[in-house]
Amino acid sequence: MWTPQVGMKVEVNGMGPGTIVKLTPAGAMVQIERFRLQVDLKIDAMRPAEISGNNQPSSPKLEKKDETLDLIDEIIGAKGSHREAAAASTTSDTAVQTISDPKPQPEQQVQRPVVQPQPQQSTRIASLPMDPVRLQARKTLESLRFGLVPNGHIEQLTMGFSAIKDWAFASFPERGFQRMHKVVGPYGTGKSHTMAVLRYLAEQAGYLVAKVEVDGNAISLSEPARLVNALWNSVRGNGFETESPLLSLFERAIQYGYTPHSVANLHLTKLTDNMATIQLLARMGYTETYQDMIEGVLNGSEEYTATEVNSKLSKEPNLFLPQLKLRSPISRAVTERSHDLLEALVSCAVLSRMAGFKGLVVTIDEFEVEVNLTKSKQAQLMEVIEVLGSYMRGENRSLPASPLAVYFGTLGQITNLADARLDQICKQSSGMIYTLGTWQKEQRLELAQKIYTLYQQSYMLDNPYSGKIAEEVHSIMENRGYDDSGMLRQFIKWYVTFLDMLYGPPEVPKHGAKSEAN
Repeated sequence: MWTPQVGMKVEVNGMGPGTIVKLTPAGAMVQIERFRLQVDLKIDAMRPAEISGNNQPSSPKLEKKDETLDLIDEIIGAKGSHREAAAASTTSDTAVQTISDPKPQPEQQVQRPVVQPQPQQSTRIASLPMDPVRLQARKTLESLRFGLVPNGHIEQLTMGFSAIKDWAFASFPERGFQRMHKVVGPYGTGKSHTMAVLRYLAEQAGYLVAKVEVDGNAISLSEPARLVNALWNSVRGNGFETESPLLSLFERAIQYGYTPHSVANLHLTKLTDNMATIQLLARMGYTETYQDMIEGVLNGSEEYTATEVNSKLSKEPNLFLPQLKLRSPISRAVTERSHDLLEALVSCAVLSRMAGFKGLVVTIDEFEVEVNLTKSKQAQLMEVIEVLGSYMRGENRSLPASPLAVYFGTLGQITNLADARLDQICKQSSGMIYTLGTWQKEQRLELAQKIYTLYQQSYMLDNPYSGKIAEEVHSIMENRGYDDSGMLRQFIKWYVTFLDMLYGPPEVPKHGAKSEAN
């Protein structure tokens, strides 16, 4: 067995030579030389270019080039057409340009293999000037290329969107009361995508949203300070995107007429103190000058402490230290951190309502990783869950009811004590559980058609959808041993990769360059 290393030259099954640019848990990210794209591969899908020696790049044999073209030919059902097209190509602007040699001649631009059902019609994608719609489509495709959840085209790319929408709107805290919910499903069923759909719908409905993916180490419910900092750095809403979301919310609430005195009866002392300080700083004209520091304290950044920032502010004319009460969300005292986390969530939900939003929707994904914790962290995790549960059930009388909804993405493992406890809390507090099923082949192929429609929009492609391409890519994934847990993400990545291989998204033209449409 060989060990992949960054910079190592490899031969990729069916795709030719490449270079390892990044190691991954299952294998490596490889830059494919022929097609100038990066693909995430398992280790058994490649081999060193040379088993012995210094692993210097070896010259690809002609047989390997032909294997690559044969694979593409097999997928698109046009065996031999690339070589014929290359031989028949002319210098005409309307001719389809193809190559069979991966090494370009000087001053000659490489074009990837493309389909040519009719030689007189071009299937090459035109480099037209970019418009906002196409730009967003390309950003979405870029996320899919790397197996990431796309921020755009959520409705278009979501299977069963109407069902998720109905569940989401039933789960939002419309009446102003806190709620806890779960999104449950095995690996590879789309929990992260469903969480993205929930946030998208929440924004459309007028809520602020915040998200975090726990990793059981740096970001964990057992570490409330880092968790809150990650959450507050992600806060956004429909028409509300700013580098200082917490400060902006306070400023909006103050503009809407809220004062420290009017919120004092909520018993959210940190909210009251922070509002009083920000109101003072705004009146004196210092919020813009100290924006980063103020935001750092409000979101619990490790870069700034409340003591340091208050002290620095007190050196300004007409500001005195007793007046300055900026407070971080999480205390240093370990025994207070669980309650501090709850107060931070409630305060942000209340503040969002004061700032003109309906409330706050929080998603906490990858909860299943919170299992291999130390004994002390496990105890802290369970304490956080119990404190949240008490509030969600309406038993915590020290804090006001709030328009807060918290969604946990989990595997639904009852053998996991923390996961099982979340299940109980949801049932005890009128929470809801959305269960995701394993994807079937038909659903993946339907998604492929949706992706192709986006591809057409992005690159102005006229070629009709070919189900054969998606079928063949799916077969390749099955033959390579991907199971339900990894099939969906790999299928999406490889399907987009093969679309790139066939139609070759052009480089963005340089400023002033003449496009093919001109």
